[in-house]
Parts: sequence; C-alpha cells; structure tokens
Amino acid sequence: MLNTVAFDQIKSVDARTIDDNTLHTRRDVSRDSSFEAFGLDVTRDLVRAVTGTSTADDLNGKLTGSDALALHTHARVPELPALAERLLAAYEDTAYQQHFDFIDYLRIERRPDVIERLQGQLLAALRAGALDDVHLAIPEPLNWLDVAGIRFSSQRRGDALDTDPRISVYLRTRDAAELSVERLRRDYVEAMSASDDLQKLQSWSVYRCLVFETQDGEHLYTLSGGEWYRVALTFKDEVYDFVERLPILDLELPLASFGVREEVYIQDAAAATGTLPLDQRLVRRSVPDPIEICDLLTSDGTFVHLKKRGKSSTLSHLFAQGLVSAELLLQNPRFRDEAREIIRGVDPAFEGLIPDGRPARGEYEVAYVVMTRSNRDSPLTLPFFSLVSLRAAALRLENIGMSVSVGKVNEARPG
Repeated sequence: MLNTVAFDQIKSVDARTIDDNTLHTRRDVSRDSSFEAFGLDVTRDLVRAVTGTSTADDLNGKLTGSDALALHTHARVPELPALAERLLAAYEDTAYQQHFDFIDYLRIERRPDVIERLQGQLLAALRAGALDDVHLAIPEPLNWLDVAGIRFSSQRRGDALDTDPRISVYLRTRDAAELSVERLRRDYVEAMSASDDLQKLQSWSVYRCLVFETQDGEHLYTLSGGEWYRVALTFKDEVYDFVERLPILDLELPLASFGVREEVYIQDAAAATGTLPLDQRLVRRSVPDPIEICDLLTSDGTFVHLKKRGKSSTLSHLFAQGLVSAELLLQNPRFRDEAREIIRGVDPAFEGLIPDGRPARGEYEVAYVVMTRSNRDSPLTLPFFSLVSLRAAALRLENIGMSVSVGKVNEARPG
C-alpha cells in the first residue's frame, strides 16, 4: 500500500509501541501531511495501518492498508482481476523504501512456516537448557508491592515462592520430552498476593511470558508478549552500537547475592558506596502520579536507577522513570521542592544537590543500572526491545541536557 501512497498525503496512522507493555495508538491529522507530522518514533513504533491519498491514476482517492487493503473503486466485476493484478504488483514493489524504509526495521512475523521453524528453535533451546537467549518477563504492569512471590501452575502447592519468574525453575517442573508450544500455553506464571493470604493475584501463560531471541538468516527474531517479531540486522546493529557507546557509570557497585530483592540490594549498595538510598521514597504532591527521584543519589549529582533484568515489565519502567524524573527536575519547581524535602528527611547532607532553579545543561547525570545473572551476549545482557527502549530514553535525556551512563550488576549464581 505504501508503494502507491504519496509520502506527504497521509491522513491517519495506526501504530503499536513495542515494549514490555504494548501501547496501541491511532493518530489522525486535520489535513493530509507527511509521516513526520504524526510524531512517531520509527525505532520503537510498529506501523500497523496507514490511510493516505494514492499517487496512481488507476487507484483514485484514499487507501487504507494493514494486513489487508481497503479502497473505494468504481471498477466493474469484469475489471476486478486486472485490479487485483495491479495491487499485487504494487505489493511486490520496493518504491516505498525511498520514503518509508523504516518499515523494514521491524515487522510482526505472520508466516506460519517461519513461526513453526522459530518455535522449533525455542523448544530446542529449552530442552537443551541453553537459556542465555531465553528469560521470562511478566507482560504487563503489576503492583509489586502486593506481590508475595511468583510460582508456576506446574509446581506443587507447597513449593517456595520466588522473587521473579525464572525459566530454570519452570523447566525443573517439566521433563524435556513434555515441552511443546501447547504445553507452554497451558502452564501459567502466577503472582501471589501479599495482602490476601497468598491468593493468586494474576496469571499469564508461560508462552506469553517468554522472551526469546534467535538469528535466522538475515533477520533477528524475537518472541515477546506471545508474538514473533522480525528485526532487520542492520537495525539491530544500530541499536547495539548506540548502547555500547554509552559511558559506563563511574561507581563501583557491589556484587548482588542470588535472589536478592531490589530494595535490599539498594540499601546494601548505598552502604557500600556512600550514596543516598531513595528507593520507594515517592514524590507525590507535585506530580499527577507518584514517582521516585531515583534509587541511589551520588554525592556528585548522579541519579542512579536500578532494576532486575528479568523482573516483568520493570525494565521499561526503569527507563521511563529515569526520563520522567529528569524532566521534572528541569521543569517543575514544586517537584524540586518536594524532592529536597524527601532528601532532607533521609540525609540533609544531600539536600543541596537539588537546585532551587533549573539546572544547567550537563550538570546532572542519569544512570541506568541492570542487575542480571545472565551471560547473554548483548549490551547489559538485555533483550532487543529493552535496548530499543533504553536508546529512546537516552536520546531524550541527551536532548534535554542530561548526561547518560549505564551499568551492570552481576547477580551471583546459586551454589
């Protein structure tokens, strides 16, 4: 469809922002415009449908295309085969790459034969215990303050709860020969309530929680939220290169013990580094939604935000939290006042780090730290979509004058 639409005559765009929590949007403009007018981030937003004006004389008027094409035509029934041939030729053309080359960065994979092959690779990795490119992530937001722990429906009721969903724990509940796509869809990850006598708070199929990546031919394929995505290797390399060039946080954080909770590690890290722990100390009065200033505040003005790699949708929350906190620090005097009040209540020696007025460009640094036990060969051991989110946040932080750094804390393995 994009092969026949004028690049500056687009009326509407449907998009899906790919993240741990998927966002669907439809954006319309008051008059036909170029794609840039819709304000999409082409590195994160998967274009699902476009409505625009055709450039072809034989395809007059508005066209809407997604998996199918919708158009109005005065063609008579005998003329329909020729119209179908014309549309097929347009579908196979590559003219769209002149103005819409980003479409090839990221696509949902729908070909049954390809999906079957990819599912075979997933099952082979699970059966062999080759887990560097596999982990579990709860696919939607969850109030972790009310989560006593995580279990699997395939576990015995008396088994101990875990702090987050671990694929190694799940695999111990099933023989390798039992594993199939159907089994992964029938077994569930369960979050147990801390406030309701360990009752099940929410559950998701294991398949929907799986995050898996594999390179097949000229593409990187990733399973996320139960869907397969095809990523151009050039785009993957671009994202990897950006993250690998980010400065490393200049703070020597201690090793994390196996299974340690974030809030416990943050307190331990603060004691070991002389930083101020601000985890779960929320700014409330000056903002629409409560937000943490950061997890650790250093004496030279670095706002450190830390999350576990495999803990549900918290990675996207990590990047968003660092960005929103920084924007509020720059733009909202009431936020700065309340932040100083919170910091004064913890350690008055750090209060002066929050300025009265708007900070100068480069005066402060936002650091993203990932706690991981993975050996995955990717920046910070993160899956591709998390790296895309990190890049988007880092670019916005740099644009508003914040320095950005990253760090990794290794979590000790059991034994």
